[in-house]
Amino acid sequence: MKKRGIIAIMFLIFVFVILFFFTNIFKSCPDSCDDFNECTEDFCSEETDFKCVHKPIDNCCGNGECELSGDYKETYENCPDDCSNCDDSNKCTEDSYDYHLKKCINKDIIPCCGNQRCEAEENHTSCEIDCPLGGYIKIETSYIYNPKKFSGTGARYFYTIKNCLDKDITILELTNYDNGKVGKRITKEWLESFPEGYEEYEFITISKDTCTEAHTFIAEAQEQKNPNTQYKTKIYFKFKYENKTIEFISEEKQATTDDDELFAESDLAIFTIDNSNIKII
Repeated sequence: MKKRGIIAIMFLIFVFVILFFFTNIFKSCPDSCDDFNECTEDFCSEETDFKCVHKPIDNCCGNGECELSGDYKETYENCPDDCSNCDDSNKCTEDSYDYHLKKCINKDIIPCCGNQRCEAEENHTSCEIDCPLGGYIKIETSYIYNPKKFSGTGARYFYTIKNCLDKDITILELTNYDNGKVGKRITKEWLESFPEGYEEYEFITISKDTCTEAHTFIAEAQEQKNPNTQYKTKIYFKFKYENKTIEFISEEKQATTDDDELFAESDLAIFTIDNSNIKII
């Protein structure tokens, strides 16, 4: 019985050795390892244990990655499959691809005539498209409270507009903000309180001649402010000039309420609008 067990074990070892020998002797690579990907190197060998290996090929157009390696650089022009078109059709940006961040970079060129910003190196003569104003507009504003003189609330908004440009302007909107609150906005209804002729127009043209003879608006205000009190105000001004729509958003300034319309200059908030602080829209 013991002898039979030893023989059985030896037989199993023999079978295992034979199988191992023939399995390795006849192991081979498949007929083809081609994965139909131009950006991989396909091979099989004894070193790979007779298995197919697909090694990525560096700097290969078609691998989905826009690459930069040494002197080799993929771009949209030579490899549109991998690289984005970074041209934003804006002559005022320098367009490039950042190979580290893997994205387009469109860097502003400053100064650049045509970017709708009047920059320090530009002026009305050198770049009229960005600096359309050949002069300035001055708006003075404050608030009157005089119940004896004015009906209703006894309160009035007071504006003077001086157009010192070389052409007329047309007001599209003028809104003031007092202590952070939205105040009076010029509309057709607002203009109905003006002399005969204005009530037909929603917008009003301010002649360039008003640089010396300011145009004055006085209209009823709802909020009551006591005379000789200070408050903060700012304005939003939207106007047309030579077929361009332009807006101005001011910083806050301090003004003083008065009981008459003949203000001292120190009572007024004075805003000067020129090429440096407008936005063409």
